[in-house]
Amino acid sequence: MIKEILLADTHNYHGILDERFIDLAHQFSRLQDARTGQGGAALAVYFRGQKVVDIYTGLKSQTEAWQPDTLAVCYSTGKGVLATLAHILVSEGFLEYDKPIA
Repeated sequence: MIKEILLADTHNYHGILDERFIDLAHQFSRLQDARTGQGGAALAVYFRGQKVVDIYTGLKSQTEAWQPDTLAVCYSTGKGVLATLAHILVSEGFLEYDKPIA
């Protein structure tokens, strides 16, 4: 799989991109291109409150390309969202890591 990733297409993506994040887009494209025929993916990045990356690549089905509005199945995403929320609450002083909440 490493060889496929290293030789994969780095420009196989569509969407909007701040040029400061071109390397990220290339790696995203490379990882998905190495999995050709195994679906698609989308990536959005916000930096300092601004959307700087909103790209997509791959296949929606065997005959259709991934589109900006293609829905994807997401598993086990709640833990990451909750962890991020907890870190924000700690940074704002509303929560302490060492203090019981119950």
